[in-house]
Amino acid sequence: MKKDYEIGYCKPPVAKQFKKGRSGNPNGRPKKGLHEHRAQRTHIKDDILRVLQRRMNITEEGRTREITIQRALIKAEVDRAIQGHSASIAKLWDLFKHYHLDRKPDPNVSFSRLTPAREKRLLLATAGNQRRLANSKPYC
Repeated sequence: MKKDYEIGYCKPPVAKQFKKGRSGNPNGRPKKGLHEHRAQRTHIKDDILRVLQRRMNITEEGRTREITIQRALIKAEVDRAIQGHSASIAKLWDLFKHYHLDRKPDPNVSFSRLTPAREKRLLLATAGNQRRLANSKPYC
């Protein structure tokens, strides 16, 4: 190059100019990391459910209990509604209406809580039926 090369606007120093045969972006475009293809990402619904089902410890009346985050959020909302927080009351009422808890229960439908002992008996009974069905002869 000439020694009288003028440096200025659109005239960078010779050492800083692009070299012939070399890319201006040698590392290339960065790989997609966090935002992969949609099919490989988890759905937000699954993420929310997974987080809400985590368990946490709360202290209530001097006792420590372990409950899900979902239950803790509902308890907090009920506590705020009891204190008179109007937005919490409105949210709870919307939940009641959404899940039809504001109606009288249908007398023809009975609800029973599935306790661990009852669940175990039910599993044993269904497992016995499945074994019997597997060993039986077909109808034809």
